[in-house]
Amino acid sequence: MPSDHSKALTREGITAILTGRGPLRERVLWHLLYETAARIEDVLPLDVPDLDMPNRCAIVVRKGGAVDIMAWQTGTARLLPRLLAGRRTGPVFLTDRKAEPGVAKADIDPGSGRARLSY
Repeated sequence: MPSDHSKALTREGITAILTGRGPLRERVLWHLLYETAARIEDVLPLDVPDLDMPNRCAIVVRKGGAVDIMAWQTGTARLLPRLLAGRRTGPVFLTDRKAEPGVAKADIDPGSGRARLSY
């Protein structure tokens, strides 16, 4: 395997991302990833019922099938309710458009018809 020569973001770079004026979905995602040190593969499968909003945590299935509790901080706690906008079911992170035919029903928000965000 080749050596990884990429550089970590500076503190200023991280601050710029977390305080930026980008779309709400991306701001929540970046805050959640930063505050929990979770992998994107742990976050994108989250469904709204997986979230324990009062306790700022969620149960996630990590790589290899390990079940863990992921806890977030104030940045995510402030933005997440706005992203969910009262939704009680479906994926937390949704695409901007309706799901294509053939997308698994579990990956579609029943209210909007939008699909789970993937990478």
